[in-house]
Amino acid sequence: MANFDVSKNWVILLPANKTHMEKAAEDLARYIGLLASLNGAEAPKPPPLLDAHDSTLEETVPVIILNHEDRDLAHNGFSWRAMPDRVEILGDSSQGLCKGIYSFLAALGISWPAPGEEILPPPPAKTPKGKAQGKAQGFPLSASKAHVPSD
Repeated sequence: MANFDVSKNWVILLPANKTHMEKAAEDLARYIGLLASLNGAEAPKPPPLLDAHDSTLEETVPVIILNHEDRDLAHNGFSWRAMPDRVEILGDSSQGLCKGIYSFLAALGISWPAPGEEILPPPPAKTPKGKAQGKAQGFPLSASKAHVPSD
């Protein structure tokens, strides 16, 4: 099972067409900041949201890339994959991208039992002293209940 390290200085890259997905991207940034505070970050701040076409980043920056195809909203499939310093979330449409963002957050253990309420996962267990200086290893990503593309 992979872990998502919220202590890294993540940057979120937005697609050129942000229609229907800006709120989901803001939620993604906010929840990463909240998870960082659970993980012991002193002054957690959400990752910045940057326009992918107007940004230049160093190759070593941990990045979450959001993208979608320009299809009608009836095509709402998505996929995501997470690597140690790169997360890619792709939607068949902007609506599919929104679903992919919330699927990724759910895989981190965040749930929404009622509108306006969220339940955050417990902080990860810390490793014994001597192994990574007793720091937590990140939030585990549960197995994806990935949706099949809508075609």
